[in-house]
Amino acid sequence: MAPQPSTRWQSLSPCAYGAFIVHPPVLVGIGLLLANQPWPNSVRFAIAGVAGVALSFLLARALLMIPGARRVL
Repeated sequence: MAPQPSTRWQSLSPCAYGAFIVHPPVLVGIGLLLANQPWPNSVRFAIAGVAGVALSFLLARALLMIPGARRVL
């Protein structure tokens, strides 16, 4: 039997679909911010990945606070 997920992962679960919906514009914005940086592509990729996941979940959580948004997200 698989172990139960921690409360941290369970708290992110309601935001997962919302994060999936909002992540494309979030990643485009981050990519545009990082485009002119003199860093190697691998560093920009890592920053965009970590920041994209974090910002997508934060934005999804914020959007779920809007009345009626839970029916859509």
